[in-house]
Amino acid sequence: AKDKNFKCSHGLIFCRTLHHGVSPDQVDGVWERLHEDSFLEDSSIVVSSKIRPSQSLLVVTPNGQQRCAGNYVLTDAVAHGLPVWQHQSGKSYVYCGTNGSWIIGGSDAKELGFN
Repeated sequence: AKDKNFKCSHGLIFCRTLHHGVSPDQVDGVWERLHEDSFLEDSSIVVSSKIRPSQSLLVVTPNGQQRCAGNYVLTDAVAHGLPVWQHQSGKSYVYCGTNGSWIIGGSDAKELGFN
């Protein structure tokens, strides 16, 4: 997304809080969503494993980046030593970024090996 100046067909959500090896549903921190050309903290974004612990995540984004919202299913992929979840549509992923933050990004992130 950065190489496209954050103008891509899929939304981007991330949490600046370093995860220290815990899954996205266990991170203490406010998630942020891309809005035009900057990120906004959005305390209404929820990442939860209530559907089936560790096998799936539910992402709720009522104030923006709704394309990122929905059910994510655990995949066999690993990014930076941690699991990757794929949106039920197949168009976005929850993964660990190179900076140690959980990120929700599109297929372009997968094509770049989540780097």
